[in-house]
Amino acid sequence: MKKFVTLGEVMQRLTPPAHDKLEQCRSLNVTYGGSEANIAIALANFGHDVRFATVLPDNPLGIAAYRSLRQYGIDLTPTKLKGDILGSYYVEVGYSLRASNVIYNRKYSAIAQMEANTLDIDEVLSDRTHLHVSGITLALGKEIREFTLELVKVAFERGLTISFDFNYRAKLWTVEEASTVIREILPYVHIVFGSLYDIETIGGYRLEQAFESVDAKRKAVFHYFMANSHCQAVFGTVREQQSTHQNCLSAYCYTKTGDVYTTNQTYQFEIIDRVGAGDAFVAGVLNELDLNRQTYQEALNYGLACGVLKHTMNGDVLLTHDQEVKDLMSQTGSVGMKR
Repeated sequence: MKKFVTLGEVMQRLTPPAHDKLEQCRSLNVTYGGSEANIAIALANFGHDVRFATVLPDNPLGIAAYRSLRQYGIDLTPTKLKGDILGSYYVEVGYSLRASNVIYNRKYSAIAQMEANTLDIDEVLSDRTHLHVSGITLALGKEIREFTLELVKVAFERGLTISFDFNYRAKLWTVEEASTVIREILPYVHIVFGSLYDIETIGGYRLEQAFESVDAKRKAVFHYFMANSHCQAVFGTVREQQSTHQNCLSAYCYTKTGDVYTTNQTYQFEIIDRVGAGDAFVAGVLNELDLNRQTYQEALNYGLACGVLKHTMNGDVLLTHDQEVKDLMSQTGSVGMKR
């Protein structure tokens, strides 16, 4: 049985009702989220043993965020209540031709300002089989960055499966800053979630030659990356936007052995809330993926269905169950193709 642990920031999300802009609203809907926390909740809802590590302020806001995770049965043993500020962000949900807008207020959050030795590696990793981290956590601050890098190295030495989502956010750091840090972590990961841009530009795995298509370049660059690392598979999604509230989504998986998996039917859907869709995709893949049995196709199809379902829900978190995901897959005929 897989025993997951994730590490990251929990933030308070403040959203104007309907599609209002901040300047016109008089009330805000309050929820809690954050990439790794979203994944932890989704995996817990799928029935997994999940642990989550973070630093929250020791005040009512931090306690509210703490309880928002506990309600899903997540083990918060390594989480510390220390500091003063809970990170927050505001989401203006777009409509038609107006894009959504996210405004962060997290620079001085408890986890971004954490001191050395606030979190304990043994508390985080004890009895776990799988560690998941993302580039967002690496961007938050010096101490959490150094802790995350050391955590990944120790997890690798202890034989845990390690997954990593690039999750690059231009509002948090520059490409150059991200590249310097992320290149330290890539040698230790087994599963990567990212795009061609992520692997090539941020990861530094660039091939100086011409390619006849984007697909051909993606396959060559991903293979080059996996041939020079411990990574077994790279997963990602391809989005086509008809408008802010109507998209199409498909997904791919490239493996170390050279196989390429795709979904041969694209989902077309209307969007209620896009935030957290990538996290839902990650959670769906991790729920189904077994590297020993090489269940890449099953994981890809399941992850895509989870990502699509998240677009139909308000808030950051995928609130679903296994049967609902499988029902969606059977309705749309999302059958994969290996080539």
